[in-house]
Amino acid sequence: MFRRILPHICIVFSLMFLVLLILHAFNPYIGFISGTVSLCCLALFCIVAFTTAVVLVWMDRHDDQ
Repeated sequence: MFRRILPHICIVFSLMFLVLLILHAFNPYIGFISGTVSLCCLALFCIVAFTTAVVLVWMDRHDDQ
């Protein structure tokens, strides 16, 4: 189940932060990147990206055996 959901969550978070970075580039005074919600989402994105990488490496090694 995780190997199907984690990449999709990672895509959603990465697109969300891409939009926030573009908005921040146009108007840095809004503070999208420095807000508490965006920092929590950034932490979740890092955790999901790391977990996705670990799962994919594990699946790759498991398929070789």
